[in-house]
Amino acid sequence: MNSATVKDLKLAIKKKVIELEQSKMCHRHISWRHVWANFCLAHHNEKLLDDDAALHDFGVRNNSQVLFLAPSFFWK
Repeated sequence: MNSATVKDLKLAIKKKVIELEQSKMCHRHISWRHVWANFCLAHHNEKLLDDDAALHDFGVRNNSQVLFLAPSFFWK
């Protein structure tokens, strides 16, 4: 059983974006504190707000599509 959490997913996204930055886009500074404070992740219209929640509780599996929600959608 996979015990990955929302926090683990956020760290994986951050790591992948940093890899892409370094290999293709030169280095840009992204404030991850700003990103996570102003956007949230969602899977099948369910917001992943609790960093300690298990991903399997939301139905997130390998190769699942997770979206960033803009603030206007975040607070609804």
